[in-house]
Amino acid sequence: MDLHESQNQFSLLIFEEVGEDISSCFRQECIVIGNHQSTSDVPMLFACLSEKAGGALTESVMWLMDRIFMYTNFGWVSLLHGDFFIQQGKHGRENQLQLLEKHINEVYLPRGRQWIILFPEGGFLKNRRERSQLFAKKNDLPHLEHVALPRIGAIATILDQLAPKKHVNHNQDNKNLVAGNSVSSSRGDVSDGKRHLKWFIDITIGYPDPENPLDLLTICLGLRPPCKTSVYYRRFPVDDVPHDMEGLTQWMYERFIEKEKLLAHYYKHGVFPSTPSLHCRLMDRPHMVRYSYAHLMLLHGIFMCSTYAHYRMLSYLWVAATDYMNLL
Repeated sequence: MDLHESQNQFSLLIFEEVGEDISSCFRQECIVIGNHQSTSDVPMLFACLSEKAGGALTESVMWLMDRIFMYTNFGWVSLLHGDFFIQQGKHGRENQLQLLEKHINEVYLPRGRQWIILFPEGGFLKNRRERSQLFAKKNDLPHLEHVALPRIGAIATILDQLAPKKHVNHNQDNKNLVAGNSVSSSRGDVSDGKRHLKWFIDITIGYPDPENPLDLLTICLGLRPPCKTSVYYRRFPVDDVPHDMEGLTQWMYERFIEKEKLLAHYYKHGVFPSTPSLHCRLMDRPHMVRYSYAHLMLLHGIFMCSTYAHYRMLSYLWVAATDYMNLL
């Protein structure tokens, strides 16, 4: 291996985007879900999105992340950007959903955000898998190895606030009966002044080694040789997603059972299977996103310097305020 090959080996992360072509969704309101395996999921998706719509897409995204990420070097930036940090656990779950509802109406909508991205498994796969399997066994659900069964609360809250509301047009139903046609409710959006979600985008992330996925430290320091990580896209019209809790739960379980099959195929063959959708054609060819380790290290260096500068500034203001109070 020559010097040039050696430099390339440790200079690039390669993300392969496959599945459905979602380019028409970049400037529309979408809810986006993904499977969650490690700390690299967020920066990897951010890298994929950063080149979409000329880089404008990342400015219109609101992330839902575990509260622990608020204390990382990019936590303050995310907080100022308007992302939502959710506290996991049964205790206070209802309060967290109420805070999310408030955040949607006071941050997401006023700031003109369009995409909401979250990981409904509620934590990393390695932490959730065993409990998810016990729950599946107890409730006669499929045994899953590569994903965990999703939690529905946050998605239900988002759909309740942002999905188009429906009403039944009874006059149209009566006309159908008179004409001898089958009765199917004619539905229309109820105008409530909100920008409604148009698409439900399902992202499946496949790492080369399912037992040892990339993590944030590995990405930042370039500790492993480059490898191809695949991102598989599917999309569904939000109108096709059930909004009642029972129907939504079943629909989400079906999506993650599909993810299990997709990942089983990926880990066996090294590629995702082709599964065309009725709503969107597949990409003509895989799209490669190349991300430089040097660029990542520079960004995190800026985040750390910014965090330190804010710490010194706040420390100075605290000392100044304390001294002033002592003089009074």
